[in-house]
Amino acid sequence: RRRLCREEDLIYLLLELRERRHAQLSPARRKYLAARTVRELVDMMVERKPSDYESMGRISGSKEWRMQRGEMGSKAGHIFQFDTPGKQTVQYYSTSDVYRVYHNDVEAKSISKWENGVFDYENVFRKVEDDWRKVYIARDEGTNVGSITWKLSVNGDFVFTKVAIKLTAAVFETGRIIWTIEYDDQDPIVVHLGEMSNEFVTRFKEMKLTARLVCGEGDLAWQHAQLFRQSLDQDSCMLEIVTHMEPSLFNY
Repeated sequence: RRRLCREEDLIYLLLELRERRHAQLSPARRKYLAARTVRELVDMMVERKPSDYESMGRISGSKEWRMQRGEMGSKAGHIFQFDTPGKQTVQYYSTSDVYRVYHNDVEAKSISKWENGVFDYENVFRKVEDDWRKVYIARDEGTNVGSITWKLSVNGDFVFTKVAIKLTAAVFETGRIIWTIEYDDQDPIVVHLGEMSNEFVTRFKEMKLTARLVCGEGDLAWQHAQLFRQSLDQDSCMLEIVTHMEPSLFNY
């Protein structure tokens, strides 16, 4: 019976039914239910374990060890803001740990260090494996969930008309990465993102892109969901967000 329809078709039908039911609710209720759905997804995927890691000795991703070394930075609250119509691009390069911002394919500025370009993050850090020659962003050891959010917005009488996102991530064992997009004050939407560009056509003035790193098995569960994994011998773009802006001639 489980083969009578494709999994993608079943998911689409369930989302369509939920959308119809939610259309009858107030905006506040819809926003609450959307946030609850994301929390439930995370809860279902996280294996509850005792936090024994904090009692362990020096380990590369240990939160206590990183705090002693002054590596636990504060949340940046950064917003990529744009005030000129046209094509706007944000890229992140793992090996050099730098963001590059482009306007109409011309580089406008760069931002060093991953945390200086994020709007919010919790329980994540940049891991460099000198022995395996790899670099990536993972959640802190001993934590069940790590999250990171980027935010884009327009200044003045402009509006984004679409956004395209592509990225590289790696999961091992039962590790999972949950992606959500939130436009303006709308409900967050769970989306599937990967190395193929995914385009979303909608009008908005600000957007939040969030990744939640969950699950995994054993002592290395924190390593089983990785963002922007790359060889230290390469330095290609691992996250790309491309938007298009135009004057807001009417109430979008």
